[in-house]
Parts: sequence; structure tokens; C-alpha cells
Amino acid sequence: MKRLVSLVCVCALALGLAPATHAMAKSDKTLAAAVVVPSTFTGVRFEKTTVKVKYKTTTKKTKKLWKGESKVTVKGKNGKLTQLHEVTYENGKVVSKVLIEEKVKKAARNAVKLVGTKTKNGKGIDLRRIKAWEKIAKCESSGNWSINTGNGYYGGLQFDAASWRANGGTDFASLPHKATKAQQITVANRYADKRGFKPWGCKP
Repeated sequence: MKRLVSLVCVCALALGLAPATHAMAKSDKTLAAAVVVPSTFTGVRFEKTTVKVKYKTTTKKTKKLWKGESKVTVKGKNGKLTQLHEVTYENGKVVSKVLIEEKVKKAARNAVKLVGTKTKNGKGIDLRRIKAWEKIAKCESSGNWSINTGNGYYGGLQFDAASWRANGGTDFASLPHKATKAQQITVANRYADKRGFKPWGCKP
């Protein structure tokens, strides 16, 4: 193979394709991008390219998360591999391209994503009225969903502890500011289904 590649390089030099030798030595770059093949060239060239390998995501169900929630436990990372092709040209145009060699330069790391299945009365996370709740939160807490100033009101929607417990908030956390935004909105929807937006001083 080395003798064949060398022979091709010599031929390339004879045809005025000097940049090919330089580019071929740089395995981390695409040879095809580095060399312009003359429109009159007819023959065979060996071209090395670097290809991105996209990672895959494995999904796993878990009862530790509520339905509608998800969590990435392993972050995916793309990999790289190098490919050597035998490329045949006719008047500067590719007429065939054969893969000769392929090597992994950097292995891809697949992602792992957990998807919740936990429900209560057949329901999981409830994001109805989300735009309204975000508007109320901006007024009530400046949009800070983890706020606890010590005034007896907690989280983005400023629940008091009694209202939080009365609407099943402890399904998620002992107090509102310890729950996620989605969880706080879920409890707010339970409350709103009974009383609308009346319990909140700020309105959507």
C-alpha cells in the first residue's frame, strides 16, 4: 500500500498536483478540501478524510421521575474516524469512490437519558397554562423559581406552605422552592382547577 500511495504522489507531482503530498501527510484534515483537482485530470487518487461520528441516545424508563420529566445521566459526545478512499477521476470529475481503509480516531460516547413514568391518579407533570404561570412568576418573584426570602411564601409562584400541601405539593418536595419549575406549575394547575387565578395577587 505504501508503495502504491508513493507512486500516486509521484504521478500527482508530474501532473502539477504538488499540494496533494503535503495534504496527505496531515491525517486530521480533509485531503479533498486541501487539493483542487484540475478539470483535465483523469486517473486515480488516494484521498483521506476525517468524518464525524454522531453519538446515539439510549432512553431508559424510570419510576423515580414523574411522567413528563427526563434527565440525561450520561452526556453524549461525537467521535471521529479517518477514511482512505481510492477515487477515480475522469476530466476532473469523480466517477468512482471506493473505501479502502477506515480507522477510529476518537470513539463516540453514547448518551443515556432517563424518562419518567411516575403518575398520580394517572397524571404526571402538567404544564398547562405555562405562559400564564411564567407571567405570574415574573410578577410574584421576578421569575426566581427557587426563591425563599423567609416571608412565608416560596418559589416562583409564591405558594405558602399550607396551600402547597393542600394541593399535593409534597408529591414533589416539602416546600415549593425545593421543587422544579415544572413541578411548581403542576401544583399550581391543581389549585387553579379548583379556584382559577384568584389565590394569586398577580394575574396573567
